[in-house]
Amino acid sequence: MISKNIMIFQKIVAIEPISLITKAEEQLHSFAKEVILYPDIPAGDEEIAHRIGDADAVMLSYTSQLTKKSLEKCPNVKYIGMACSLYTPESANVDINYAKSRGITVTGIRDYGDEGVVEYVISELVRCLHGFGQTPWYNMPQEITGLKVGIVGLGKLRNDC
Repeated sequence: MISKNIMIFQKIVAIEPISLITKAEEQLHSFAKEVILYPDIPAGDEEIAHRIGDADAVMLSYTSQLTKKSLEKCPNVKYIGMACSLYTPESANVDINYAKSRGITVTGIRDYGDEGVVEYVISELVRCLHGFGQTPWYNMPQEITGLKVGIVGLGKLRNDC
């Protein structure tokens, strides 16, 4: 655990809502001398650059694009925290390749919601077999007992971006 006396950043800016729970938002203040959390989504690159300003850490969710154009105007940025999934640089809403060329560390969220996906698949399977809200798949309600099912793609994501 990091001591509350250690400031990792001078200024953290969340350029848009990042959906932190209250406790996490409070803890964020222990990582920087100044924390600014914007309550709305910025209009574009110029507004994003303006919001970041002289910050050395930036946070964003999935609703905005953090482009090279914005980052070029923010020379102090050393860290970008994506409060959303990060699969590959190509699918990210941050220009990760440009960020890396400047030595900026970019992190995203990994390994969350996996169990929820399995639960959703099972609930949908039961719904379709029984016909809840639709005609049952086999024209009469069926139980899941004895049914062979496979869920392709279940597993953790690698963090090598």
